[in-house]
Amino acid sequence: MQTRQIPYEFMVRWDRDGRLAGAHVQFRYVTATDAGAFVGEFVGAAEPVAAAGASGFPLHDILTEIHAAALATLEAVTAERDALAARLAAVEVPGDRSPGEAD
Repeated sequence: MQTRQIPYEFMVRWDRDGRLAGAHVQFRYVTATDAGAFVGEFVGAAEPVAAAGASGFPLHDILTEIHAAALATLEAVTAERDALAARLAAVEVPGDRSPGEAD
C-alpha cells in the first residue's frame, strides 16, 4: 500500500480587530493498494505555515517567499508572546500586593 500526501487547504485567519492572526495548511492523505486501487483517505490536522513548506506544501504557488517568511515570523512571535504570558500568569498570584502596598 502507498499513502500520498496531497495539499488540501490553505487557511488564513484574522483577529477581532481585523489584523492578520495566522495561517495554516492541511494535507489530504490518500491510500491506495500497490495496484493503484483506492483504499481510503483522510484530511490531516492543520499545520502552521512555518512548518508547511518543510512538509511539502506548495506555498510558492500561493505566496511569495516574503509573504511566507512574514507568516512564519508572525507565528514565532505569537508563540513567544503566548509563552511569556503563561509564565507571567504563573508568577502572579491572585491577592498578592505590590511591595509597599498598605493593608
